[in-house]
Amino acid sequence: MERLFGSSFYNRVSKLNPQSPKMSVRSPILEEVKNYNTHILIYQRENSMNIIMKHIKIIERVDQSIRLQATGSPEDFSARLGISKTKLYRIINVMKTLDAPIEYDLSLQSFVYRETVSFAFGFYAKDQSPEQINPFVG
Repeated sequence: MERLFGSSFYNRVSKLNPQSPKMSVRSPILEEVKNYNTHILIYQRENSMNIIMKHIKIIERVDQSIRLQATGSPEDFSARLGISKTKLYRIINVMKTLDAPIEYDLSLQSFVYRETVSFAFGFYAKDQSPEQINPFVG
């Protein structure tokens, strides 16, 4: 507990009597716990957002390489992306779940799309298509 909250917090908690009428919602110790929990939640939200954005950027890179038919073998492709081969296959499976028609072409030694598709993530004006905003899409 001392590692999580720091020594000053630990010293105050260890001196507490649970039967004490001084324990109230306004207790400085409870306020410190509340602040600590708030900081943890903010960190977790920011960390989750960073992870989501990182995955989206990897999906965009995978999509671009597949459209160029320049992925190479799964081992080479995962090394170029800086991820494991297992993670590459997980990302491809996520893309397939999102209806990406991905397959591996042995003659090209590359992942390819069976049909022309595009991947776009973000917000666009109603009168603009993703292709108008991002020239790499499509």
